[in-house]
Parts: sequence; structure tokens; C-alpha cells
Amino acid sequence: MSLAVILLCLAASPAQPVVVPLLDGETWYREAKAEEARFEGVLERNPGSGRLGAATRFNSYRLSWVDAAGKPGGREVYLPGKAHLLAEYLGQRVRLVAKAVDAEADGKTFRELWPARLETLDGAAATAPLAGTDGILARCYWRPGSTLQREPRLSVFRAGEQLVPYLRLSGGSLDETATKILAERLGVAAIDWKKHMVVSVSAGLRGQDAERLRVKKAVVKDKVLTVFYCLETTPGGAGGFGFPAETVLLERFEGEVRLEVDAPAPPTGDAKKP
Repeated sequence: MSLAVILLCLAASPAQPVVVPLLDGETWYREAKAEEARFEGVLERNPGSGRLGAATRFNSYRLSWVDAAGKPGGREVYLPGKAHLLAEYLGQRVRLVAKAVDAEADGKTFRELWPARLETLDGAAATAPLAGTDGILARCYWRPGSTLQREPRLSVFRAGEQLVPYLRLSGGSLDETATKILAERLGVAAIDWKKHMVVSVSAGLRGQDAERLRVKKAVVKDKVLTVFYCLETTPGGAGGFGFPAETVLLERFEGEVRLEVDAPAPPTGDAKKP
């Protein structure tokens, strides 16, 4: 069977939700007093401190979301010894059945999710875009590999073949595959390049002033599309060095696209409240 036929079969077959057991069988998880609940969002990499041996507690991933009012939120994912099980879901919208716990360690409070299991999303939950306004149709954490630099960078994609080298795909006729992969990461049913475009914003190398980047809005004025972004951090500053980034789905615009930093946002949440 040729590669093209295999890809067509995969596209025709509806993806079945996947359940990944995590802490469900751990006694200390079951005995934790917090109430178990469902949390849906985008699984992101948690930036490290850049200091060896400085901390006894570090979580490799965090789950970020946007509530119905458009306010961003999120928690680190506490998964000792099992964090590698989340690697293949990085950048995807998932559901964590978990307990929200505020843990004290290293002289600070860690706002965490202790996950019993991970569930991939299917149907309307997976295809509906995240809550968004000001021209943003959907968003996810994804950074093209070429944006590992010190200065902010804007990447604009108007066709699937432009994504191929950044997704490390090889072979022929892979534009449809690249488009499908990014649509899944964005949590939308499909990307129609006649109607849509994808914009990725990277803040460059940042320290304690920026834990994550958020695209605020996309505005067309004087035949120019300006993408505004801001940098966010929790109280006390970010954990160390990282490359904050975000990718958004916009309505297609054929003209010039510019990048502009917006006013700094207030800290995202209270570190002592769940």
C-alpha cells in the first residue's frame, strides 16, 4: 500500500480518544484531599531555571487554558517519574482528570495539577477553537524551530508546504499532512488556506520577566495587519530562561504583517489560590 493511500485511510478514519493512565494507581494520589476534576487546555513545556541543582522540584509541563471570559490561566503538571508520558501530546489540546494542589517547596508555592489520567479530545471538544477575540480563531503553543534566537520573531504561513520543514517532515506531497498536524495542535477541524493563515510569534530568549507569551489581537489598519502580543509571568517571576511563543489561526490576509508588543499584562493568577 502506497504512502498516499495510507494517509487517505488515516484521514477518512475518525481518530479515537486515547486515555493515558498517570497517577490513578498511586496511593499518595488517592489520599490527596483535593477534589478530582476535569481540566481542558493546551499542554505546554514549562521553562526551566537554567541553574543546575538549584531546585528540588521542577515540573516539565504545564496545562494552559482560556476561560469563557477570555482570561488566560494554567497550572504546572506534577508527574514525578512519568513526565515522559506527556511528550507526544505537547502542543495539543487535552483533558486532564486531576486534582488541583498548591504545593510548598523550595520556598515558593507551586500551583499544580496532579493528573490521574490524560484524555485526548474528540468531536466538538477537540475541533472547537479556544475562546478568543480580536481576530484570533484558535491558538496553541508551537514554535517553528528557526525562532530559537534572542530577538522577537514573527513567522507567517499561508500554505501547508511552508510548514513542512518546521515539522521535520520528509518525502513528497506532505503539505496536506503538515496542515492536518497543525490543525490538530490548534484544536480545529481543518485549516482552509483560502480562508485562513497561521501566525507564530516568538519572544526570543527571555528570563524571569516572561513565563509565557500571549497573542492579544490582530488588527488591520492602513492595509497592514498588526499582530499584538504581551509577555506574562506569575507572581515572583518565571523559573528561568526560555523561549516563550504562541501560534494563532487568523483569517487570511494577503498584505504586510507586522509584530508589535502590547502593554504588559498583570500576573496570571494568585500563587496562593487554586
